[in-house]
Amino acid sequence: MSDDNTMYIEGAADPTNGRPVCLIRWGAVQAEIPVEQVFATARDLAAAAVAAETDKALMEELMDPKRLALDLQTAGQLLVKVRERRDSIPRQQGAARAALRIGAVYGVRTKLPLVHIARGSMNGELSPDEARQMAQDWNEAAVASVLDARFRYAMGDVGMDHVAIEDVFKRVAALLR
Repeated sequence: MSDDNTMYIEGAADPTNGRPVCLIRWGAVQAEIPVEQVFATARDLAAAAVAAETDKALMEELMDPKRLALDLQTAGQLLVKVRERRDSIPRQQGAARAALRIGAVYGVRTKLPLVHIARGSMNGELSPDEARQMAQDWNEAAVASVLDARFRYAMGDVGMDHVAIEDVFKRVAALLR
């Protein structure tokens, strides 16, 4: 994604209950997302990266003149059937849904595997490697948020008040800059 279309994610705590959340900013889109959804988004980004690369390999194999030599329309219909079967795999009941709309695509003209992402009015496309990196970033933000929430809870458990806890986090943030 270009610089003016960069998505930012950071760990945080829900101010109403102290639970771990992540904040995303992407153009006009700003959202507070529960960490369960952040982990689900990371999972789906990584899966879409693999799916896009698999779609590319399948299309190349189906259309290779030395192999099956299928025409574009027939190969495309087979790809649609493969995607339908892939998308029909049931998710674990109660599993969190991704915070982004995520889809694997194969550009027939460009011959590139891509991962499309969208939320609200924003959308973009990533290479599979960029999608895997984004998945890692989302996992790291969610883990940091969970650890921060546990640390805040532990500090409160030993008697620190809210002001003192926030002071500790401000000092740590200043050290990290």
